[in-house]
Amino acid sequence: MSENKNNLFKKIMSLFLVFSLLLTTVPSLVHGESSTYSKASDWAKVEIESAQKSGVLPALLKGQDMTKFATREELCELAVLLYEKLNGKAVSVPEKNPFTDTKNKQIMKAYSLGITSGTSDTTFEPDTIINREQVAIMFGRAIQKLYPNMDYSEIGAPDFMDKKDISSWALSHVLFLSK
Repeated sequence: MSENKNNLFKKIMSLFLVFSLLLTTVPSLVHGESSTYSKASDWAKVEIESAQKSGVLPALLKGQDMTKFATREELCELAVLLYEKLNGKAVSVPEKNPFTDTKNKQIMKAYSLGITSGTSDTTFEPDTIINREQVAIMFGRAIQKLYPNMDYSEIGAPDFMDKKDISSWALSHVLFLSK
């Protein structure tokens, strides 16, 4: 990876990590005033503004309360924006939508890329709160699509005290993203 792409990758990964923490942790009582968000924790405000300036803040999150839990739809939108930004080109919207409970084009793109899957063959459940394991899977898959030759081993990943509580289907992605 070239130095510029590596720096962009690191910046976007740090934005992803901030959004993951911001959108999947217990909501804060801290209020913020911004056109980018209606409410945000103090520690996240700079990163949210940076995401806005970088063009990776999904439109459906603009002006929202950033202390609320994230949904599957919101994380799909973020994953696709990051993918397109790093890839340098837009992803085509597939002609066929496999889901009966959403018409969101970003979800359809994420599904066609293999970044996400449905909760069944025909449902996505866009409004369901997403957990950290699902976030790790979604972003791990997006990164693997962008950088297929990257080292995805668990070597160098931190040891988690609650590792036994991480689902086996998500463990490799959680460990890779933690490196």
